[in-house]
Formats: sequence, C-alpha cells, structure tokens
Amino acid sequence: MFAETKAVSKASRNAQAAFIPEEVEQAVLAMASQNPQLVERIQTEAEAKVAELPPPLATPEAQELEAQCAAIYAEIRELGGGKGKVALTPARYQGAMMQSRHSIEALKAARAWLEQRREEIAAHYEEREAEIEEARGE
Repeated sequence: MFAETKAVSKASRNAQAAFIPEEVEQAVLAMASQNPQLVERIQTEAEAKVAELPPPLATPEAQELEAQCAAIYAEIRELGGGKGKVALTPARYQGAMMQSRHSIEALKAARAWLEQRREEIAAHYEEREAEIEEARGE
C-alpha cells in the first residue's frame, strides 16, 4: 500500500516537472542555495533582437516625440470606455516604441502609425455604439 502511494507521488512529480521551464528551476535552486552564480542565463530570441538594436536616442526632439506617442496611446487606451487597450495592447505599443527609439524618422513613423490607429479604433467603437443604439431603438 505504501509503495503504491510513493510510486504515484513520484510519477506525478516527474510528470509535473516537464512543465517547469529549466530557467525557472535553476533560478529557484540558486535562490534556495543563496548562490546566484548557479543560474546560467539563457538569452531568448526576443532578447537577442533587442540587444541588436541601436541605443535609444536621448535628444530633446526624440524625447518630445516619445512623449507625443505616449499621449496618443493614452488617448487610444480610453477609447470605447477603456476598451482601446484591447484594440492596441500595451505589449504591441511597447514593441513598436522599442523598435523606433533609435531614430527620429522611426519615431515620426511610430507617431503617424499611432495617430492612424487612434482614428481607426475611434471609428470602430463609434460604429459599434451606433449599432447598439440602433438595436435598442428597434
């Protein structure tokens, strides 16, 4: 009876271990032993792409363009009663900004893209609102 319980417990543990990423497992082991040198850092594809990008610009013009982009995105997030953040997710916005921070032209293109998306998303939610109002009226 004890052997069966132990065997089921070990089998369950081994099955669950397949779902724990090696990176997480190593980090937990390093934290438990209080030795961070035990963790081997594996760079993901996304991290490698980011590392290849040129450094972001720190000029006043670049900072102003980034602030404008952030303001436009804040407007987008509030469209549709806060549903705009679903139409243009924070991750998509951050990815676009990360790829454009290295040049003024890219930042201007990002701003133009955000302005276009703001118009498209606003039109979408206005259309949806009109459909709802029409459905209520019938």
